[in-house]
Amino acid sequence: MLIVQVWGGLGNQMFQYAFARGAALKLGERFRLDTSFFLNQDPSWRCCVREYALERIFALRPEHATENCLSDCRRRALFNWTLGRRTKIPCINPYRRDRDEKFSERHWMPIWPAGRDIFYKGYWQSPSYFDFIADEIRKDFQIVLALSQDDSRLLADIRSCDSVSIHFRRTDYLNSPNEKGLAYYWQALEEVKRRVKTPRLFAFSDDMTWVKENFRPDMPITYVDGLRDQGIDLELMRSCKHNIIANSSFSWWGAWLNPNPQKIVLAPRPFNNRDIYPDSWIVAEK
Repeated sequence: MLIVQVWGGLGNQMFQYAFARGAALKLGERFRLDTSFFLNQDPSWRCCVREYALERIFALRPEHATENCLSDCRRRALFNWTLGRRTKIPCINPYRRDRDEKFSERHWMPIWPAGRDIFYKGYWQSPSYFDFIADEIRKDFQIVLALSQDDSRLLADIRSCDSVSIHFRRTDYLNSPNEKGLAYYWQALEEVKRRVKTPRLFAFSDDMTWVKENFRPDMPITYVDGLRDQGIDLELMRSCKHNIIANSSFSWWGAWLNPNPQKIVLAPRPFNNRDIYPDSWIVAEK
């Protein structure tokens, strides 16, 4: 049995679920999700309190790890982690972490002796962990939320033009190395102008007031503001023909799920994981 910890925002949860599905297939095992993080959050946590959203936004019903299972797994993991370090035999360690911030096949190494649980903790932000089941992941991440009349009209508008989503993440990234300045977005826009004949921007953000005041490009733009579920925002992003993403796993998924075979995706560097960029995406350096 594989046990994969799920934590963080929706984009991170999607990476962790996709990793779990891929690892389970590679190892020929079932998987369960550890969602205990969401029961014990500190309200003062810098990234704000998060919701476990996978089963509300998508038609997913994965198995969940029980507290007894988790307690036993943690106890054995500590012992075997120590033993594994001393003996230099990684396959006996049932506790596996995404420390390298890049794809590694060693996380698919079978456990020894066979039949024991393996506990996974990390972000697992590389499409290499699940690109061999990409069609299944795309089916899993079809939203089940109902769109309002306004959102349905907006979706039709997005589908009727050379739409380009552009995402600004600010609230929990302010004064952080992860925040992308406007220089990146102006650079990305120049690339879009060279490649898309009549682009129309659809801006998404957790701080739309700032975006409206500071980002006024010389092309048509719709500021997608108002209160709506994050799952609806994800659906609107993925429905755009092209995407300019932030240093954000949320808008990464909006671009990856975009079904347009001719899509142009602009992404910033650096991202948290060096292997997060699909080969067809354009990486801007600023």
